[in-house]
Amino acid sequence: MLILTKEHTEMLQSAEGMIINLYELYYDLTAEPVRFTSDSQDVDYEGQAYYAQTIKHSEIAYNTDGSMQDVTLSIGNAERQIQYYIERYDLLHKQVLIKQVYINAAGEVLGHIPASFIIKAVRVTRSQADFTMSMGFDVFRATVPARRIFARFCSLAFRGVDCGYHGAEKLCSKSFADCKRKGNVRNFGGFPGVKSERLYF
Repeated sequence: MLILTKEHTEMLQSAEGMIINLYELYYDLTAEPVRFTSDSQDVDYEGQAYYAQTIKHSEIAYNTDGSMQDVTLSIGNAERQIQYYIERYDLLHKQVLIKQVYINAAGEVLGHIPASFIIKAVRVTRSQADFTMSMGFDVFRATVPARRIFARFCSLAFRGVDCGYHGAEKLCSKSFADCKRKGNVRNFGGFPGVKSERLYF
């Protein structure tokens, strides 16, 4: 699976609000990327405008041999906007950057986790365009770990150096709820911001 920086880990652990997905299509190296959001309204983020669009991507999953499966990005084509870029530019081997923005319950933006992909194939219908993409490790800002990421299960040794718990209790269920009850959420070894036991972007 994917292991994130300490900053990203802390952000995931503290995220109890919402997640907004932002997409950047780098169709031409000399031009600004096309920016979309899956949100119902346009989004301004870090000084850039992302336009509301019917857009989604499949989950990041792994084959039995540990290799990463391709990811599918689907973009609505009802207004033929994305078809324009497909017909005018050769999008094969072009970059797509996905930013998963975390916003807490107070409405504060905690930051984002970026993932870069390379387009391998394009399929267009009247209603949508599907891009088959592979992970672009050259610009992906995370590293590949030797352990799986869990949403609600802590992988740290109870009372170990990384756990850091020094309270009176002798047992731990390894759950987020138990860690929260012990007042040790800051050191929780899982990723509660992830919506399932697989990591999404």
